[in-house]
Amino acid sequence: METVQIEKVREHVTIVRLNRPERLNAMSIQLCLDLKGSVDHSQR
Repeated sequence: METVQIEKVREHVTIVRLNRPERLNAMSIQLCLDLKGSVDHSQR
């Protein structure tokens, strides 16, 4: 299961959703890495 979901809405607008409902979206090492990766990806 992906811990971060990315949705490109339109130019300059991206929605990033945390997806760890079983842990109430508590931060983990994997979630932090995925979140950083999604931010890096959205800036391209």
